[in-house]
Amino acid sequence: MIRYRSIIKMALVTLLLSQASNGFCQLSGTFTIGGNNPDYVTIVDAVNDLTTQGMNGQIVYNIRPGTYSGFAINPFPSPNYTDSIIFQSETHDSTDVIITDTTVTISLTGAPAVTLKWLTIAATGYIHNTAINASFAFDLNVLNCQLETPNSIAPQESAISVAATFDTIENIVNISNCVFTGTGRAISAGG
Repeated sequence: MIRYRSIIKMALVTLLLSQASNGFCQLSGTFTIGGNNPDYVTIVDAVNDLTTQGMNGQIVYNIRPGTYSGFAINPFPSPNYTDSIIFQSETHDSTDVIITDTTVTISLTGAPAVTLKWLTIAATGYIHNTAINASFAFDLNVLNCQLETPNSIAPQESAISVAATFDTIENIVNISNCVFTGTGRAISAGG
């Protein structure tokens, strides 16, 4: 009887240890997207992993030259206010990385501290044509980007649309050294 208890205990310990290695692991660090031997083939793959695993600290996505589909970051497990996500061209040239979609190219809903650097973000459709839509995203930085809305047919559409309460320090929006091309508004904000 003692021998069977020992075997059962060993089996339980082995099972628990094997489950521990499959546990929840939050992301942090620097990752590559696209090109040869990337961590992620597409931006959408990286964002899906991020929203599944969550984050712990700063994440930097270095995007290699190419054209990519748009993406959405919706609220995911509560990050700390010190956590941040940076999507940037690996070459630091905004013409090397093009993110495009026919409606909203990048949608940030309740996303934490997101920085977009050295990117071309193009909304190429004709209806609901917005390059970046940020709804209640806190600490949004758009730096050295080209924002394109070439086919907008509605004058109320804008390259960047921000919806926030603007009543707390976290709702900071910084747009710096960007070039806007196309029709409609460059920036619209409401809260």
